[in-house]
Amino acid sequence: MRIAALLATALLLAACEKQDSVRESVDLGDKRAKLGAYKEAVRAYESALDGTAKTAEVHYKLGVLYDDKLKNPLAAVHHYDRYLDLVPTEGRSKEAKSARADCEKR
Repeated sequence: MRIAALLATALLLAACEKQDSVRESVDLGDKRAKLGAYKEAVRAYESALDGTAKTAEVHYKLGVLYDDKLKNPLAAVHHYDRYLDLVPTEGRSKEAKSARADCEKR
């Protein structure tokens, strides 16, 4: 019984650390983007991605960066698509669909 409790506690702590790490990476990406260090922002944001809907917003931020700042519509479309795969009807789905369509016109 004690071992199970210790294991559960360890898993919870690991999950909390992962969330903190994700938040720190997103915050760093936001700071770098504001400073105009877009490639550094991309690296920070990409380190936050975990493939779940919890980090879908990071895909949206990457899409915007690639679209507006790095002028890379192909990469932007990829991230808009990932965002829409993870949250197809929630959050910024309308904006992502519109931005994706604009990228495809170029």
